[in-house]
Amino acid sequence: MPSITVEEVLAAHARVKGIPIASAIDHVHRMDLLDSAVTRPQNAAAYEGADLLAQAATLLWGLVRNHPFQDGNKRTALVSTVAFLDINGYRLDMSDDEKFELVLGAGQGRYLDPPPVPPAADVAWIAQNGEDVADLAAHRVRGKVTVIDFGAAWCEPCRQLDEHVIAIAATRSDLAYRKLDIGDWDTPLAKHYLERVPALPYVIVYGKSGHQIDAFSRLDLKRLDRAIEDGAQP
Repeated sequence: MPSITVEEVLAAHARVKGIPIASAIDHVHRMDLLDSAVTRPQNAAAYEGADLLAQAATLLWGLVRNHPFQDGNKRTALVSTVAFLDINGYRLDMSDDEKFELVLGAGQGRYLDPPPVPPAADVAWIAQNGEDVADLAAHRVRGKVTVIDFGAAWCEPCRQLDEHVIAIAATRSDLAYRKLDIGDWDTPLAKHYLERVPALPYVIVYGKSGHQIDAFSRLDLKRLDRAIEDGAQP
């Protein structure tokens, strides 16, 4: 069964962005995430016996979930999935509104709300829409371990981090949690702080005295717990 290629997904991205195909590669944030999404249909067929529609579904989900492009990921996922079905002789007979609903779902493009914050937890937003923050160190809280989290509403591991840290903050008066939503990879905030960061969440932990304990990307709750304990030491 023919599958879609990275080059064809790049062409789909160029189409939705209205740019030359040769320029699409410049809009890729993570090529490994793009490769991973594109190989999902083949892997699903080989290891799960997935039929054509199941393969299309896993391609769509992979491109939306992996977020490999700086922006336009949902539109690229839709156009790529339609192309994948067309390559295999299947026409997606849906209106534009139905295609929109297919990708965005009943939430109309909204992501899950952040976890609730208990009154006792010291949790605050530094940035919520990708706006730049001139001095990140100014948001350290003296006398507390400060966890600074760069995340995004579309980032599932970021939500897992939220739930974990907020639960800790609810029971510890010596922990401050400061959050920044980058919006996407091309916002002023992301360009300022995350040029060399490969994935979200990106976490910086400061000790009670204000010195940096650790900084790392991707979800690693054990490492975070260790950094919090180290930061709490006098």
